[in-house]
Amino acid sequence: MRILCYVTAAMLLAASLSARADNIETFNATGTFTDNTSFSGTLVIDTTIGDVESGDFSYMGITYDVLRNPGQGNGEYNFALVTSAGNLPAFTFAIPGDSIVGFDGGPFCSLDNECRGGAGGYFDANGNLTYLQTGTLTPAATPEPSSVALLGTGLLGFLGVMRRRLS
Repeated sequence: MRILCYVTAAMLLAASLSARADNIETFNATGTFTDNTSFSGTLVIDTTIGDVESGDFSYMGITYDVLRNPGQGNGEYNFALVTSAGNLPAFTFAIPGDSIVGFDGGPFCSLDNECRGGAGGYFDANGNLTYLQTGTLTPAATPEPSSVALLGTGLLGFLGVMRRRLS
């Protein structure tokens, strides 16, 4: 009976730890344009398949959170972010490299870090482009999920109760 309790507790703990989706990473994004304005936000990237899942940027008081045209090509990963209102204004960005599988942060393609396709930028409502001077992606701190901590304390309590019963 005692062995069965320990095996059950170990299986529950192993299942909870393996359920974490470590391949989905959140990155903090910051950058400055040639007109000295700046943006900030987050990108969610599936680093296992190398795909941007979503983005949420703020620029001049407007939120850009609709992902458009993500994909690999020309030695870089390209994507755009727009508002829910339509195609313009829009951000266009690229992350250098033949793939973003295993991506752990780095620069955007910009005037300070040009890629094959050039530099990213911001298209205003009239279609005028302001180039990205510099921009970076850094991994966001991801705290341990509280559900794992809760499960762990529950398992400890369960083991304590079973130990008292068997003594």
